Amino acid sequence: MKRPERVAVIGASVGWNLSRHGAEVLFIDAGQPGEGVTSWSFSWVNASNKTARKFYFDLNVAGMAAHRELAGTIGPD
Repeated sequence: MKRPERVAVIGASVGWNLSRHGAEVLFIDAGQPGEGVTSWSFSWVNASNKTARKFYFDLNVAGMAAHRELAGTIGPD
């Protein structure tokens, strides 16, 4: 059996996905674990008022779909 890859990351999303694929992940965070995630990553997940350019609106809609998919995988909390 192959030993899992060992990875150190700055970024919870990247690390979480790597761990799902068998990597042993060390998360590096300057503050407390998860500190700042709400105010920086998921504080405003929507496509409202982002209609000046269609590609930007589409990008935000895709982000909303990815957020729903992630919540379905790990739970809404």
